[in-house]
Amino acid sequence: MAATALLTRNILRNGLSLTLTQTNRALASYSTTTKKNANESLREKVPANGGFLNLLFGGKKGKRELPHSKLLTDSHRIYELQFHIVQPQHFNEYVKLCETALPEVNELIPSKLLGSWTTQIGQQDQVVHMFMHENGYETYEKTYRHGRNDPGLSKVLQAMDKLLAKRYNHLCQEFGFWGDVKPRSGGNIYELRTYHLKPGSLLEWAQHWAKGINYRKDYNEPVCGLFTQIGELYTVHHIWSYKDLPTRSEARESAWGQPGWDECVMHTVPLIRHMDSDILTPMSCSLLK
Repeated sequence: MAATALLTRNILRNGLSLTLTQTNRALASYSTTTKKNANESLREKVPANGGFLNLLFGGKKGKRELPHSKLLTDSHRIYELQFHIVQPQHFNEYVKLCETALPEVNELIPSKLLGSWTTQIGQQDQVVHMFMHENGYETYEKTYRHGRNDPGLSKVLQAMDKLLAKRYNHLCQEFGFWGDVKPRSGGNIYELRTYHLKPGSLLEWAQHWAKGINYRKDYNEPVCGLFTQIGELYTVHHIWSYKDLPTRSEARESAWGQPGWDECVMHTVPLIRHMDSDILTPMSCSLLK
């Protein structure tokens, strides 16, 4: 509407008389130019530090020739998010089993358990575990076989399974511009924001968030940003860390005060089909506390 109004004012000011076809062509040209200028502005604001960022903001030819994962990250690591819905009557028993057994399990498997959280707000009776498979699917396969073949580990997993009502997992890769997952000291809460995107929109999402993430660092909030490779596709998980809920509110309000954050939101919201937010509390066995 704004583009139409602006063009109409120009027509009247210059005393031009355009046919309907000419007007439509002019509007199309105006829209294309505006979008091109916006994309160029976005590229200028993202540091050109080589690697996947150059590919992500590069030309169409490079994007056609490479799989999306190569445009979004330069890491081979695979992150696994396991979602366990525990039978309510067995929830305390499940948590106790995790806090007792998982530190030992973490020493036995090739993969690394980074986080284990209970859900405070959101999906009740849910526990979320995050594993890092350093060498990608190769590490995942070794851990999977170890869980099936090691008698002691298999016994622990079977004991956990009996307490569950439902479970599922996602195998993900990290967005390179989020940086590596780093251990955190205790006393934090975590927010898991899950976005179910429209098919084909992942690259556009990443382009805007590569800039937008910079507006969310003042409170040391970002933990990791992941996109699914196996599981529910076109799903993005953002994990944030806060001291408490008031700090979360303050951090989010602070982002809105920074010029540019509103543009990130404006361009990414239309890409979302559905989104969820869960507030998580770390277990004692979690590396991310």
